[in-house]
Amino acid sequence: MENYEKSKFGIFPEHATPEIGRLDPTDVHKCEIERRRDRRISTDDCASMKMLNPAVDGRQAIRVLDVSRSGLKLSSYLPLERGTLVQVYFGNIVAMGEVRHCVKCGAEFHAGVQLDNVFRRQPDQESEEHVFADQRT
Repeated sequence: MENYEKSKFGIFPEHATPEIGRLDPTDVHKCEIERRRDRRISTDDCASMKMLNPAVDGRQAIRVLDVSRSGLKLSSYLPLERGTLVQVYFGNIVAMGEVRHCVKCGAEFHAGVQLDNVFRRQPDQESEEHVFADQRT
């Protein structure tokens, strides 16, 4: 069993850096079966996620591996339970949705999130760079 350490913004394996490393673009989809009806656009962007239900304090560092009109593919160090409601922050976007599936892929977990709503982020909200900088110190 792997040991995890908790920061004010998330929980990470002891050996992990807060920012999930960039993936080889050829490896992004090799752990899952294609389930989306909409076309995917590969992104591999740094982001953060807040779990709303069940509620977990703070935000977790994640990567958005790809996006489609109806969903997101996320990479996380923690498994996400099917049905978990999440808020994903990346760029100037806040996306809300439900975890539909999650599979282990190497040292990470890849999760599919079905989107319920997408909003533009307010200018006063903290950025992922701020979240990751706080996690490194």
